[in-house]
Amino acid sequence: MSDRALVYVIDDDAQVRTSLQVILEANNCRVSLHSNAEDFLTTYTAQPGCCVITDLNMPGMTGVELQRALAGLDKEVAVIAISGVADVPTTVQLMERGAVTVLEKPYSPADLIAAVRKGCARTAERRKERRELTEIQKRMDSLTEEEREVLAEIVRGKTSKVIGMSLHISSRTLDRRRHSILEKMQVSSVAELASIVERLNQVRTGTA
Repeated sequence: MSDRALVYVIDDDAQVRTSLQVILEANNCRVSLHSNAEDFLTTYTAQPGCCVITDLNMPGMTGVELQRALAGLDKEVAVIAISGVADVPTTVQLMERGAVTVLEKPYSPADLIAAVRKGCARTAERRKERRELTEIQKRMDSLTEEEREVLAEIVRGKTSKVIGMSLHISSRTLDRRRHSILEKMQVSSVAELASIVERLNQVRTGTA
């Protein structure tokens, strides 16, 4: 990993932490070691392209509980779980909540690194998407109230004639507002405009 991805490791077993550190650093990763979930959460800061490796069965906060708590701090960071015995219900629960994978001990270094690569890439992609959506929202916020009314009609697929009649505006006024919307939203077509608005709405409603 040429970009020196940061991997957070949380495990109460010192030997496991050391083993993971050796494997990860040999594959050009930066490593941050933590013996328990509580201490990790108090020091965690979101980083680009990072991921979290956590043991499932730890004293105090478990790996499942950590995944849940971490989601409240950083929804974008990818989580990899490791366990000596991972039962099916727990594995399903972790995967449904977005875990990259659950590695059962003893796992191979190759499987671990593959999971880390996937996790870091997933985190980076999520962060990129958030930045893009934040930018789209800023563009949306720059629209006037009249432009938002036109935008709402456009994304519903209505024709120019129907929009003009619905909003009681002339074709010239409609064309002017449509041009301004496309310019402010930095898109070149109505189809592209509808696509990014749909994408933003999906994120808002949690259906993305």
